[in-house]
Amino acid sequence: MKSFFTLTFILLNSLFAHSQVPTQSIKGDPDSFYLTIDEPVSDSKNPNPVIFTENNKYGIKLNNTVIVKPAYDYIDFLENDFKVKSSNKFGVINKKGETVLETKYDSIGSGIQSYIVKLNNKYGTVTDKGVELLPIKYSKILYSNNATKTSLIKDENKELKLVLDNTISDYQFDNIYLYNNAGIISKDSKKGLIIDGKLVLEPIYDNISADGQKSNKNDYVFKALEKNKYYINFSSQDIFITELGTKKGLIHNGIRIYADEMDKISNDYMRGIVIVEKDQKKGAYLPRTQQKIDIDYNSIICDGTRFIELKKNNLSGMVDYKLNQVMPLEYDDIQVMGMQSAFKIIKNKKQGWASAKGEILIPAIYDEIDDFNFLLSDGEGFKDLFKVKNNDLTGVINQSNKVILPINFEYIFERNAFICGKTKDGKFGLYKKDGSVILKPEYNFIFESENGSSKLLFALKENSYSIINKEGKTIYNNSIKKYGYILNEYNLVCPFFDTENSFLLLQDTKNKYGVYDEVNQKQCLPQIYSSIRQKLPVERNTYFIVSKNNKFGIVDDKNTIIVPFLYDDLSFDLTNPYTSKETILPAKKNGKWGLISLKNKTLVDFGYQYIARIHGERNIFKAKIKNKYKIIDKNGKAISADSFDNVANFEGNETLTFDKNTMRVINDKGVYTGVTEQMTIHDGYKTFDELKFALIEALENPKDDHLMTFCTKIAPSKHLLYYLTTNVFDKKSLQYTPGQDLIAKQYYKKLSEFKLSRWNDDRFFNKSSLKSVNDYTYIDSNGIVTNSRTNDHAFGDTRLMEKILRNAIKVNGFWISSYFMYRNFEISDY
Repeated sequence: MKSFFTLTFILLNSLFAHSQVPTQSIKGDPDSFYLTIDEPVSDSKNPNPVIFTENNKYGIKLNNTVIVKPAYDYIDFLENDFKVKSSNKFGVINKKGETVLETKYDSIGSGIQSYIVKLNNKYGTVTDKGVELLPIKYSKILYSNNATKTSLIKDENKELKLVLDNTISDYQFDNIYLYNNAGIISKDSKKGLIIDGKLVLEPIYDNISADGQKSNKNDYVFKALEKNKYYINFSSQDIFITELGTKKGLIHNGIRIYADEMDKISNDYMRGIVIVEKDQKKGAYLPRTQQKIDIDYNSIICDGTRFIELKKNNLSGMVDYKLNQVMPLEYDDIQVMGMQSAFKIIKNKKQGWASAKGEILIPAIYDEIDDFNFLLSDGEGFKDLFKVKNNDLTGVINQSNKVILPINFEYIFERNAFICGKTKDGKFGLYKKDGSVILKPEYNFIFESENGSSKLLFALKENSYSIINKEGKTIYNNSIKKYGYILNEYNLVCPFFDTENSFLLLQDTKNKYGVYDEVNQKQCLPQIYSSIRQKLPVERNTYFIVSKNNKFGIVDDKNTIIVPFLYDDLSFDLTNPYTSKETILPAKKNGKWGLISLKNKTLVDFGYQYIARIHGERNIFKAKIKNKYKIIDKNGKAISADSFDNVANFEGNETLTFDKNTMRVINDKGVYTGVTEQMTIHDGYKTFDELKFALIEALENPKDDHLMTFCTKIAPSKHLLYYLTTNVFDKKSLQYTPGQDLIAKQYYKKLSEFKLSRWNDDRFFNKSSLKSVNDYTYIDSNGIVTNSRTNDHAFGDTRLMEKILRNAIKVNGFWISSYFMYRNFEISDY
């Protein structure tokens, strides 16, 4: 069966593999199982009953004590009770096992503190204690609310009738909008209001609403009212805005707060304030405290739910939600900062800082003042520090207005637990929060780690880096040429999920490589290696393929030699150490390939031109001899007698074999499935960096044949489209996708135009967007292996580079561009 290659994270070792989730079964007696109530977990003092079955009958238990014997055909949960069924009749039992309604009704529906019951095709209502409200004699009951003694029924003529205080009213209405505690009735396009079962406003208003907005004909509520003549909103509403002509008024809990004299009313229910306007002056009403702000202000602004800014005659003051004055009405502006914990005050065009109690902490003497980012992991450590600016230069002060860093920086920002400052000369320095110097302002820039669990900083000076740990200590002083991360066994690079340890690859200025655990801040591998190729996590250890003196070996994360430096090449590709007691990998020695274990035991002699693992779960390899591939197991035994030009990686228990331009599907037992097509194996890129740097080389090369080769490799071949059958963006079939050559030619046309007009013109494209920005590869939420960046996501802010490189995908081991799946991708004439 064809399937798109998906990868799934396995915890602890970050493995990527196919994943199937088995269905869960219930252990124990299949005729006796428990269903728990979908409510907050009860404690021992307030246990919740559970439903159980026995001999296909339902009962109820409380603390393993049967409170309702298993005598019912079915039991279901109600809000506070249980609905029981027996012989096609329904009743209600409470959580104590006591009968609320006898099991005699044809149906039972829930109301508010009530039930709607049906018997002999007639309806009535009872309270949630079983007391009758409306007798069983009505054709239909649509709504029942015992809290407000309100119901909505249909009489014999199918006319809607409103029941108030359990008595059918004579109010005529075209439709009704019901809340738990209120209702808005409409009659002849006029509206009235019912509160707690009583008509408090006759239907004489042009509009009554909770938000001051009129119904939109396209709104689903309007359509429901038009069709059904009623709409039920299962929430309570205390605030209503009334409208007569152009004037508005306010009702709260049925009491008139403002007469219909206001020009505007806005109910900000999230912030708990109603702002009113009359004759271009504003006031407010606070429903929680039932207090009013006089209609005397030019502006009333709420930021959060703690403070209210009042503006009058171009001056600002601040009160709390009890209308206590916090800041007097004497500032140009007041801004609520942080989590409503302080104020930025502006007076005479100068800025200062005040506490949430209104205490002036920093007088208004600066051109600008700002706190540091409190959302940072170390944000709490910056809470008493402020960035201040005068005359376009920035410094740092503390809450006592003491200078921490002088006001002579171009700008200042956070770097982990430290302060970074850029001078007028464009150089960066690093400082502790007390102002002491960690790094003098001599650096081109200071970077944070890409791993959120790391606290390392990387300071670039000319062509080398210094590395600073979380204590502010320099652990490498201008001695690192390059840093990055290491390919895993699936040739992916993704440090984002490494929380327990994160292995940083360091290349020093002597071109030697080492590994530093940036989470635990310790050197794992010293700077002695010529290269570090791959890593393989195995339980609590991580192994690295490293080279020294032109030979490869394997060391662990304590730099213990696991496999000696005897080999021309080694590979962890697709190695899954958890599927076998013995980890087996291809190795090259004296120009020939064989198989070895992590214990350096030779399992298959070194006699092959090439060997590569092709199965992520089983020890299955392709081995080349006499220019043909065999499929072998860990002992070198062929699982098929045939030889091939090439073999793809397994997907599940099947793979594709290629020979003489013919593809045949074979399973992991060596049996052909019968699927045969004309195609060859894809020729492409195994890592995203390989793809990206091939593009850079092709754009730099004056010859265009390199660019055409690149475009062909990133276009989908028949091989890859065998697995990639669905568009990753719109989920549509890719059955009619143009051929690889046509897609490649379209890519080439676009890229050659870009090469000619933009690539060598700094005004249009900055090459560092490709050359200097790290790209990472990971599995997205849909199970697709793709690429990601932490910055410059548009690859230089050019539409073409973004289309070609962003959202690249890996299919059956090869990276290709997804541009051909974009909605606006078209094949043009050549």
